[in-house]
Amino acid sequence: MELLTNSSKITKRYVGVLNCMLKRFYSDKDHWTVPSFKGMVNQGPREHPQFFKMSNEVHSGFGTDYLYRGTFDGKTHPYDKLMTKYLISGFFWGYMFYRLFYDYMEVLGEPEWPLPYLESLTDEELGIPDDDSMPPRMY
Repeated sequence: MELLTNSSKITKRYVGVLNCMLKRFYSDKDHWTVPSFKGMVNQGPREHPQFFKMSNEVHSGFGTDYLYRGTFDGKTHPYDKLMTKYLISGFFWGYMFYRLFYDYMEVLGEPEWPLPYLESLTDEELGIPDDDSMPPRMY
């Protein structure tokens, strides 16, 4: 089965190499299936890099471990912790409590105009008719 035929642009040698590669690719079933998991997570075979972990031995002559941009020991810088944990949050909550203490009506919803005491108003001012002014209801 010839997958490529001779042409004027491609020499016979390249056609033969390409035919061998394509036949092997299409006939090899490993290219079409996912390799089965054999429980080798950290020390798997090198041909499956998702299951392979490089050994972390330090070879002689290299000195200490080298990582790009230095190492990370899991600790943040003390100034970062001071700024984020204490200063910024302290100013925020200090401002909030200051506003709650001195301008509490803004938080509670102060009305735009002062409301009068309703006990000081009479029924006539409120528009409530007298009890005797209405005719009795007929059922």
